[in-house]
Amino acid sequence: MRATQAGDDVYLVAIETSLTFEMDNDTIVDAVDNCPAQANEDQADFEGDGIGDVCDADDDGDGMSDEFEIANGLNPRNSFDRDADPDGDGFTNGQEAAFNTDPNVLNEDLNNNNIPDSVDQQRLRSTRSLPAVYKLLLLDEEIN
Repeated sequence: MRATQAGDDVYLVAIETSLTFEMDNDTIVDAVDNCPAQANEDQADFEGDGIGDVCDADDDGDGMSDEFEIANGLNPRNSFDRDADPDGDGFTNGQEAAFNTDPNVLNEDLNNNNIPDSVDQQRLRSTRSLPAVYKLLLLDEEIN
């Protein structure tokens, strides 16, 4: 609004504005569009995180991208598959996604120690029941 004065008279000029900017042409105003850069008129948001499914890289919110899940035969709308281990190597689908390895292939080597993961996990399980031996070192000097 702008006020101007000419002599003793004051004139008020009102300018009407509206927040109707609509970038992606999906008929949803950007101020309330859950995916303003990509058209998604239905505003689908599977996990209810406020990000529309068309621009959400992880529809079920399980930490694995939809692209990874689809490429590896997992369900991008089922978060329970994150903790499954279909190849039995001791690493969950979620861990395999983090390492970008195939959760359906046994004997990959995630830690690159030239020992297949299934063997690594077998060793880990078999040594968990062994008694632990600790060596205590006493130092006479101050540690900074």
